[in-house]
Amino acid sequence: MISYELEETKTMIDMNNGKKSEGINVLSLFDGMGCGWIALKELGIKVNHAYASEVDKFAVAQTTYNFPEVVHLGSVTDVDVSKLEPIDLLIGGSPCFAAGTMVLTDNGYKPIEEVKVGDMVLTHKNRYRKVLKTGGKIAKTYVLNATGFVPTICTENHPFYARKKAKQYYVAENGKRNCRVLMEEPEWINASSLPGEYRVCCNICNDEDADPYNITEEEAYVIGRYIADGHTRKYVRYDRKPNGSHGQHELRQPCCI
Repeated sequence: MISYELEETKTMIDMNNGKKSEGINVLSLFDGMGCGWIALKELGIKVNHAYASEVDKFAVAQTTYNFPEVVHLGSVTDVDVSKLEPIDLLIGGSPCFAAGTMVLTDNGYKPIEEVKVGDMVLTHKNRYRKVLKTGGKIAKTYVLNATGFVPTICTENHPFYARKKAKQYYVAENGKRNCRVLMEEPEWINASSLPGEYRVCCNICNDEDADPYNITEEEAYVIGRYIADGHTRKYVRYDRKPNGSHGQHELRQPCCI
């Protein structure tokens, strides 16, 4: 992370493009509650075109109230800079995962703090992309506990692709009132705004049509039996207990693959 004092930032803008008096065009990614706009206002820097990317609806509402001139572009994945005015200043308050979080690269998983520039990491669109820059900071963190997932530790403004659970009540054919669970359209939600009625979407899928393991049909059968029944072998024995049953009993042999 590189940070500048306010006066240093003001000098940098004055010297690099000389646009302080005539105004600049600004794009703020992961805008949060608009602290970047507050800083520019305190510096007395005129902004001609203000663009922001933020998915938290509460943060967007706060920024809209304080700075109604800001144009909100939604998720950073939807931003098309070719449709914007030329940007003079880019503000990027990127969210973070906590140290120790495992990131999938083209060479396997590695802790996020070990990821370096040039590594290829898997994105939410199921594509490997090159890391252009890394950074770190000390920040407040949240623990996201989702059913079927290991706990995820991240900063409060880290977005998750999730959908809200809703209930629909109806009268069945037998005349009784029933309820069905429906899922609303998925949306990007910040970690701090994820209550219990949201469900995280797993949108990374494996679309390979070939068999990457090269196993035979017989091997697949054995694996299938183990997954379904928890055993691969059974035989019959007689119970020799004096007061017990003398019938035939099935003995299941656990299998580890």
